[in-house]
Order: sequence, then structure tokens, then C-alpha cells
Amino acid sequence: MRGCHEIQDRLSGYVDGALPPGERAAVEAHLRECETCRATIADLEALKRLLVSTPPPPLPPGLSARIHSRLRVQRSASPGARRAPRRAWFVRRAASATAAAVLLAALLIGLPWSPPEQAQAVVPLDAYFQEHLRATRALPLADVSVLTLSSFQATLALENADSDASP
Repeated sequence: MRGCHEIQDRLSGYVDGALPPGERAAVEAHLRECETCRATIADLEALKRLLVSTPPPPLPPGLSARIHSRLRVQRSASPGARRAPRRAWFVRRAASATAAAVLLAALLIGLPWSPPEQAQAVVPLDAYFQEHLRATRALPLADVSVLTLSSFQATLALENADSDASP
């Protein structure tokens, strides 16, 4: 059947329950149609049962003692080997601390040189209009400017009254 080559590599993982859900579903769909792969699954399951039921072989006599004696010899032959991880830890810590100090210094040095925030100019409109009215009363066509500014001032007063009345 087509697709057996793709599924063959997944059969052992299927038997062990190690496939992700999507792959597991693909294998199960293939197994419903392929007798050859179902037979392979049966063989793999039988092999798994046999391996699980077989006890591990005993260790050769004296193996544990030989391992321990070699470890003692290695430890005594290289006393610096135990200190190396400690040194490596110190070097990593020192490098991290240095990097943090450089970053902090860069931030502190860069802050005074950053441009100041541009403040928005606050114009007291009421005082500005009053001053304009006083300055333009004596000029020709002052009545036009007075009317225009007075109507604008009235509009502002109404807007302020509406905003004060709103909850």
C-alpha cells in the first residue's frame, strides 16, 4: 500500500505511545487500511512485552568497586577539576555584572543628553481677547473686530457654562 514508507518510521513511536496526537491519528488511519503495517505493529507489541518481562542481566562481579576506585583516582589526580566549575560560575557572574554596569552607565550618561520634552504653550485666551478688545476699540473698523471677538467670547462663555453644568 502507498504511504507505508512514511508510516514505517512512526510505528515504534506509536507502540510506545510517543507520537503527538496528529501523527498518532495519521498512523491509526493508515493501520485501518494496511494489513502489512498492522502485522508490524503486532510484532513490535510482542517484542515490547518480551523486553519488559525480561529481567536485566546481573552486573559483573567487582564492577561497582572498580568504578568507585577509578573515580577516587581521578579526583585525587586533578584537584583543580573540582574548582573549575566554581571558577566558571564566578566568571559568568562577573561577566553578567560587568554587562549590567556598562548598560547602567550608558543609560545614566545618555539621559542628560536627551532633548528636553517640548512643553505645550498655554495661552490664556480670556486675557488675550480682553487685551485685543482694548487695543482695537480706537482703530477704524473696531466695531467689526469688537463684534467678532465679542461673539467668540460669548461662544466660549457658553461652552464653559455647558461644561460646568455637565455631570
